Amino acid sequence: RFWLEHSVVGGLPFSEAHGHRFGMARQRWEVVGGGDKGGIVVREGSGLTSTQVTDRLATGAVVEEVELAGDRLHYQKVSGDGPETGWVSTSLK
Repeated sequence: RFWLEHSVVGGLPFSEAHGHRFGMARQRWEVVGGGDKGGIVVREGSGLTSTQVTDRLATGAVVEEVELAGDRLHYQKVSGDGPETGWVSTSLK
């Protein structure tokens, strides 16, 4: 079960327009999990034992990928409720 999914623009996943190192758009993700808990857990660092942020990233929020390390996503929020930046899991363990 996934917590996040790639946003779709013009019928194509954002991964098709991936390549922010070259000045192109960053990959975007939409939070699709955590609806029953008010969103998904955000942490300050990439590790699962790093400090948990008080607020959750709300279901429906859209974020831009800063870095992807395995199933851990460092994000910058584009829209929706929750912390402006942080680390989240892309799938339920």
